[in-house]
Amino acid sequence: MAEAPGLLEGYQRLHQLFLDSSFDDEEVTVVWQTINVEHACHYCVPAHTGIAKV
Repeated sequence: MAEAPGLLEGYQRLHQLFLDSSFDDEEVTVVWQTINVEHACHYCVPAHTGIAKV
Protein backbone atom coordinates (compact mmCIF):
# COMPACT_ATOMS: atom_id res chain seq x y z
CA MET A 1 0.00 0.00 0.00
CA ALA A 2 2.94 2.30 0.62
CA GLU A 3 3.62 2.49 -3.10
CA ALA A 4 -0.02 2.52 -4.21
CA PRO A 5 -1.76 5.65 -2.92
CA GLY A 6 -5.07 4.67 -4.55
CA LEU A 7 -5.05 1.31 -2.79
CA LEU A 8 -4.29 2.95 0.56
CA GLU A 9 -7.06 5.48 0.04
CA GLY A 10 -9.52 2.70 -0.81
CA TYR A 11 -8.50 0.73 2.28
CA GLN A 12 -8.90 3.78 4.52
CA ARG A 13 -12.31 4.57 3.03
CA LEU A 14 -13.53 1.00 3.49
CA HIS A 15 -12.24 1.02 7.08
CA GLN A 16 -14.15 4.23 7.82
CA LEU A 17 -17.35 2.86 6.26
CA PHE A 18 -17.04 -0.20 8.50
CA LEU A 19 -16.56 1.96 11.60
CA ASP A 20 -19.56 4.09 10.60
CA SER A 21 -21.77 1.00 10.17
CA SER A 22 -24.52 -0.08 12.55
CA PHE A 23 -22.17 -2.47 14.38
CA ASP A 24 -21.53 -1.55 18.01
CA ASP A 25 -17.99 -1.59 19.45
CA GLU A 26 -18.27 -5.18 20.65
CA GLU A 27 -19.47 -6.42 17.26
CA VAL A 28 -16.66 -4.56 15.50
CA THR A 29 -14.16 -6.30 17.79
CA VAL A 30 -15.67 -9.71 16.98
CA VAL A 31 -15.38 -9.02 13.23
CA TRP A 32 -11.75 -7.86 13.59
CA GLN A 33 -10.82 -10.88 15.68
CA THR A 34 -12.51 -13.27 13.28
CA ILE A 35 -10.43 -11.82 10.43
CA ASN A 36 -7.26 -11.93 12.55
CA VAL A 37 -7.78 -15.56 13.54
CA GLU A 38 -8.65 -16.58 9.97
CA HIS A 39 -5.39 -14.99 8.77
CA ALA A 40 -3.46 -16.51 11.69
CA CYS A 41 -1.93 -13.13 12.50
CA HIS A 42 0.35 -13.66 15.49
CA TYR A 43 0.54 -9.91 16.10
CA CYS A 44 -3.09 -8.88 15.56
CA VAL A 45 -4.81 -11.58 17.63
CA PRO A 46 -3.07 -10.69 20.92
CA ALA A 47 -3.19 -6.95 20.13
CA HIS A 48 -6.94 -6.94 19.59
CA THR A 49 -7.44 -9.27 22.56
CA GLY A 50 -5.72 -6.66 24.73
CA ILE A 51 -7.81 -3.88 23.24
CA ALA A 52 -11.01 -5.88 23.82
CA LYS A 53 -10.18 -6.23 27.53
CA VAL A 54 -9.98 -2.46 28.03
